Amino acid sequence: MNYKDILLELLKADDAAAFGDWLQLHSPIERVEIMKQFKQITMQNMFKKQDFSSAEILKKYSKSIDAYEQAILLAEELKDIAQKAQEEIDNALERMARSTRENKQHLLDSIVNNDPNATQSKELALAIIEKEKQLGIYDPDFWEVIL
Repeated sequence: MNYKDILLELLKADDAAAFGDWLQLHSPIERVEIMKQFKQITMQNMFKKQDFSSAEILKKYSKSIDAYEQAILLAEELKDIAQKAQEEIDNALERMARSTRENKQHLLDSIVNNDPNATQSKELALAIIEKEKQLGIYDPDFWEVIL
């Protein structure tokens, strides 16, 4: 998308707060594009006016844009990974919630007998109960011994 006209208006107004407010209205990936166009406009003005006093600042700004863009892309990747992981967890819990009564009984026995993994078993049992409730297959009588 081309933000050049709006950027030129904001630059003419010389209102940094308005620029910041307008920038915040956009998604992070759009902000990268806006900042790149801002850099391009600034460079064009620098060459038109033959005033290179801000060249070093522009160089640092360019590095900041690149770092910001990389951070956004990484955040998007992490968000996708987290979403896929959550889906896998939900699917596993659903399979466990639908598993045989014998498997769930083994989990209950572990908790009741205070086996070394009883704490983890209780956490898993509570997650299964929650999933069973979501699936509409929850049997409170079965789980009452640990609740």
